[in-house]
Amino acid sequence: MYAIFKNRFTEPIEVMYFLMNDTSLYRLTSNEANRIRFRLWEVENDLKQKGFEISDVIVIIHNHTRETYFSSNDIIMYASFKHEGFEGRFYIYVWRTRSIYELAERLR
Repeated sequence: MYAIFKNRFTEPIEVMYFLMNDTSLYRLTSNEANRIRFRLWEVENDLKQKGFEISDVIVIIHNHTRETYFSSNDIIMYASFKHEGFEGRFYIYVWRTRSIYELAERLR
């Protein structure tokens, strides 16, 4: 996982990537340092325009520029994606430690 995404998180803003079941990437950002703002229905519409459904996403990963943990908003976001059909894995890349963490492991 690290090899796929290590060179993607180079900007001082939060960015989210969706790895699709055909290995293509969908990038999402609101160009803010400490959060990503979006409406889930807009993401779903954009994915549909590209020929995908939320169930076609196998990995969602986003970066944290400061924190080294999943925020409560991350957990809410994950639950929202799951509610819409996401069955993949949800990760954060922590810029400070250059490490990737999976939410499911943190929720155990």
